[in-house]
Amino acid sequence: MIQKLLMMIITASLIFTMTGCPKKTNIEKAASASYQLSGLILDLTKATTRAYDEKLISTGMAQASSGLLRKMNEGAKQLTSITAEMAKLEGKPDASKLDLFSRIFSNEVVTPFLNMLNRLGVVAADKASYLSTAISALRIAILTIAGALAQTGYAVNTGGLNNV
Repeated sequence: MIQKLLMMIITASLIFTMTGCPKKTNIEKAASASYQLSGLILDLTKATTRAYDEKLISTGMAQASSGLLRKMNEGAKQLTSITAEMAKLEGKPDASKLDLFSRIFSNEVVTPFLNMLNRLGVVAADKASYLSTAISALRIAILTIAGALAQTGYAVNTGGLNNV
């Protein structure tokens, strides 16, 4: 019950981030959601550790997940740095910054997340609702950023996350 309430709050805050302020540019929407990535990745790290402690995932799966989470966190840090640089620019950021943001987002966040989803999705759905909640919150943030990037002309392959 608490996890569902928490998921609803997270979902509402991310939706507000994406749509709540009509004056926000698509870049600002992507930046706002990217600032939340590190915290959401930390939540998923804690949930994965808990699933391992409860023996719901193997040592191998936990180690592989740890590596993917580290990669995602490094990507999130880079995105935060890029968005801070873009925020300093007046008007539209240059295409090279958007291209770099899009590349890092795709390679360092989306791809490892899809790998994690393949590994942990079955466990989360069956035995660990807290893991499912953490995965869903991160998925929403990723889709928020991907949607904002798409509206600026930078399509990101989200590997079917829209349909999960």
